[in-house]
Amino acid sequence: MLMCRNNDKNTITSSIFCNADETESRGTRGPSGPSMGASDHRSMAHFVPLTIVFAAAAYIAGHTFGYSYESKGFISLHRDVSQYNAQRPAFYDVAQLRRFLEHKNKLNTPEGAFLMNSLNVAFIAKNVVLTMPYGKDDVRYLGDKDKLPSVSTGLELTMRSKDSGEQAAASMKLLTDFVIDQMLKQTLTSEFRNKLLSAKGKRQTLDNQLIGIDQNLVELTARLDDTRQIAARYPEAARLNERQLLTTTGESGRFLSPMAQMIGLEADIAALKTSQQRLKRTEQANTITLEFYESLNKRLPTNPTGDQLLNGLIAEIKTHFGETPPEDDVTREVYNNELLLVQSMRTQGLAQPRFTSGPTVPSNRQGLPRHLLLALSLALGVGVAGVTTLLYAIVKASRATSKSPFDGPTGGAEFAPISGIDGSAGEPANQQRRA
Repeated sequence: MLMCRNNDKNTITSSIFCNADETESRGTRGPSGPSMGASDHRSMAHFVPLTIVFAAAAYIAGHTFGYSYESKGFISLHRDVSQYNAQRPAFYDVAQLRRFLEHKNKLNTPEGAFLMNSLNVAFIAKNVVLTMPYGKDDVRYLGDKDKLPSVSTGLELTMRSKDSGEQAAASMKLLTDFVIDQMLKQTLTSEFRNKLLSAKGKRQTLDNQLIGIDQNLVELTARLDDTRQIAARYPEAARLNERQLLTTTGESGRFLSPMAQMIGLEADIAALKTSQQRLKRTEQANTITLEFYESLNKRLPTNPTGDQLLNGLIAEIKTHFGETPPEDDVTREVYNNELLLVQSMRTQGLAQPRFTSGPTVPSNRQGLPRHLLLALSLALGVGVAGVTTLLYAIVKASRATSKSPFDGPTGGAEFAPISGIDGSAGEPANQQRRA
C-alpha cells in the first residue's frame, strides 16, 4: 500500500485521501498553478499588441505591393484580326525582345530590364488589348450589311511601375515600340518572302507563256502562207463577197473565202504579237523584281528587327534604282511598287507608333481605396493575432499538464512507500507516529 506525505501538514494519509485532496486542489487551480482568470487576462494582453503589429505589417505590405504608378495609352492601328492573331506569338518572344533592345541600346536600362523580366503570355494579355470598332453589345443592333470586316481600330496599352510615373510611361513606350516592331517585322518578312518566291515562280510561268505564243505565231504564219498560195491559184475568189460561204465536196463544213481567211489570220497574228510584247515586258519587270529582292536578302542582317527591315528596304531602293525615279517605264514600274510597300507600312502605322492618347505620366500611386485597405489589414491582423494567441495558449497548457505529480515538492502531495512485514522500510512512518 502507498501513502502520501502532505508537505503542508507534514502528515501521512492514504493514497485515496491524497487523490481527493489533489482533485479538490485542481478544482481551484489551473494546470500551471495560477487561476484561469489571470491566464485570460495575460492572453488578452498578448492579443492586442499582436493585432496592432500584424495589421500594420499587412497595411505596409499592401501599400507597397498593391499600389503602383499606372500609365495608359492608345495607338491607332488598323489590322486584320486574323493577321494580328497570327503575329501575336512574337509579342512575348524573349529572344526577339532581347534583339530589339540591343538594337535600340535599351537592354541595360531600367525599363529594358523590367520588360526582360516580365515578358510572358499573361503579361501581354493583361497590358496589350486589341480594340474593335464594335463591342459585343453593339453587334446585335447591326445588320449584316452594316457590319465591317474584322479590322481593329487600335491597341489599348497599360503599364505599371513601383518607382515613378515617368518609369511607367517609359516602360509602356518601350513595350509599344517592341509590339509595333514585331508586327512590322512579321509583315515585311512575309512580303519579302512572297515577292521573292512569286518572282521565281513567275519567271517559269512567263517563259512557258512566251513559248506558247511563239508556237501559235509559227502555226498562224504557216496557215497564212498556205492561204495566200490558195488565193493565188484561185484569183476569181478575190471577187467573191467576204460573207459568201463555199462548200467543200469532201466534207460538209463551211469555209470563208481565202481572202477573208487571210484577213482573219493576220488579225490573230497581230493579237498574238501584242500579247507577246506584253509578256516580254512583264518578264522584264519580273526579272528586275527578282534581282532586287535577291540583292536585298544578301544585304539584310541575320534575325533583323522590323526597323532594320524597313530601313534596309529603303536603302536597297536607293541603291538599286538610284536617288531619282528611273526613265525606263518597266524599271520605274518596279520602283513605284516598292515605294508603295514602304508607304503601306507607314499608312498602317507600323513604321512608327502613333499615339492618339498617352502615354500618361501619373503623379500618384493607384490601387485599392485607402479605407478598404485599412479595413482588410485590420481584419487580417485580428485573425492572425487570434490564431497566434490561441496556439500560444494551447502549447502552454499542454506543457503544464505534461508535468508529473511525482516530481518533488510543488505544493501538492508526495508519495512514500510503506514497509513490509519486517518494518524496515516503514520506520520513518513509525517514528512520525511516536512523535
